[in-house]
Amino acid sequence: MCSGRAKRAPATAVHEVEGLFAIELTTTFDSEDDPFAIETEKAPSAVVRLNGRTIELPAAGLHRGAVVRIQDIQGVLNGYNELYVQASPPIAESGREHGLRVKFYAEKRLLVDHTAWSSHGAVISDSFGFEYRGELQEESHDH
Repeated sequence: MCSGRAKRAPATAVHEVEGLFAIELTTTFDSEDDPFAIETEKAPSAVVRLNGRTIELPAAGLHRGAVVRIQDIQGVLNGYNELYVQASPPIAESGREHGLRVKFYAEKRLLVDHTAWSSHGAVISDSFGFEYRGELQEESHDH
């Protein structure tokens, strides 16, 4: 018997996976607090989010050519993931182009190597996705 409703494919469950994940950030500038932020509180000089979850960055900010490595990243999904980065170059360098390189690792394997660019000193703001197909921990059942 046909009910007239189209059958939907079963939804694919999205699972957060465990593992040793790390992110590396390298800039072509020393980040500064965003002087044009709308918020009344002091806006951070750089922001990184994985799947909407903010990754805590060092209070000292990002410095030209220095690699900042953050380990023990949480919130990686089995499947599609999205990274968002934002960083404020110095106003004194408003005539320059600036870059923010992002590397994302699973274990010691490089998954993402992406550079976001801005021109004329604008704030760098970029989001990009990547796929991660890790092994899910499943319960074992003795039969």
